[in-house]
Amino acid sequence: MTRFWPAALLACIALAGCGEGDRRGPAKVILIGLDGATWGVIEPLRAEGRLPAFDRLVREGASGVAHSIREPHAYESAALWTTVATGRHPEEHGILANAMDGSPPTSNMRRVHALWNVASEHGLDVGIVGWFVTWPAEAVNGFVVSDQAWLTGDRGASPPQVLADIGAPGFWAWEPGSARNREELRRFIDFEFEPDFDRRPRGDPAWFRSFLVSERLSWVYPRDESFARIGLALLERERPDLFAIYFRGIDFTSHAFWMFREPAADGYHPRASERLGDELLASFGPLIERYYAYQDEVLARFLAAADADTLVLVVSDHGFGPGRNFYPANWYLTGTHRPEGIIAAWGAGVARGARIQDASLFDVAPTLLSALDLPVGRDLPGRVLGEIFQRPPAVRYVDSHDRGGPRPAQAPIESPDREEMRERLRALGYLE
Repeated sequence: MTRFWPAALLACIALAGCGEGDRRGPAKVILIGLDGATWGVIEPLRAEGRLPAFDRLVREGASGVAHSIREPHAYESAALWTTVATGRHPEEHGILANAMDGSPPTSNMRRVHALWNVASEHGLDVGIVGWFVTWPAEAVNGFVVSDQAWLTGDRGASPPQVLADIGAPGFWAWEPGSARNREELRRFIDFEFEPDFDRRPRGDPAWFRSFLVSERLSWVYPRDESFARIGLALLERERPDLFAIYFRGIDFTSHAFWMFREPAADGYHPRASERLGDELLASFGPLIERYYAYQDEVLARFLAAADADTLVLVVSDHGFGPGRNFYPANWYLTGTHRPEGIIAAWGAGVARGARIQDASLFDVAPTLLSALDLPVGRDLPGRVLGEIFQRPPAVRYVDSHDRGGPRPAQAPIESPDREEMRERLRALGYLE
């Protein structure tokens, strides 16, 4: 199989030749998931110089549109991110929705191997942080900090001591209603968030303003920042062959604040449109762009932490645009999913300035398996995105990494934080 060689080693081969003992192993991989990121927001900000890390991805790497899955799974991020991790359709991997039988799906319900299972079985070190549907944390050749670890602490990680080893309790960011949180949120809003907003009349614009912050910003930003800090600490300490991390905030803010970014768009719920006063437009008009700027800062941290032999792949599960939410009770959610997400590759072996053509979520898993010098299952519907590489890999195949076929469907494991997770699903608009 073709390897991905650092520039210095290529020069050594071309000019003088290198001994067999100088060869390097397979490339490392960092997979960064940005829920809901869209080029429609990134490109104007990049042109203005406001997203230097995204700009670096595009200029120095390969980029394009990642097409999402359409109905009935188009709005179900749990299903989409499990497709990214497995390369399989939701009907095959078993995670069909953000709420299944009224509860969040759990990792035991996934019926097929994810990337981290395949890599572990082939002896590679893996590290997974915050990925959708990874609770309870699976035993792997490395570590998993599950998507519920920010609620459950050590109970949400495998091995449990991995968080204590890096002093993770000190990394978990501030409480949503704390004074520190109110101060930190000022990077996104130009007013004082009131955690006790319910003391105000519901018709008061100040009530609505803090209500939106409470539902869609005050806890997702601490969540993302906590996982960013934990992910960086573990990446720099462990240096796994496969590292994956997921961020949720772009999706959350895009759902709630799109009407303030694009007030003239059609399709908003009448109750939402009634709220478009000058004060609220001024309060929230820049918020989505500010969250992209924050995510750009996080992305820059991970690019700086990547080894010279690392392939970084950034992907979103879908894009975003204006629209109405499913349930009338969630009339205030005015951004909705679009099928065009983002994909960008950067780092070792990537063709500078290449365009990624006709990519889909199904292509992520086979591409990363090939980059790690692992065989690709013939049962994966996606393709290896050879155009992102300077030298496209010679792909090896196996019939399947799921010997004996998908596992039987299982019931969700009851989480100690089940009710809090249900409240999050209601705030997202996935439960009435």
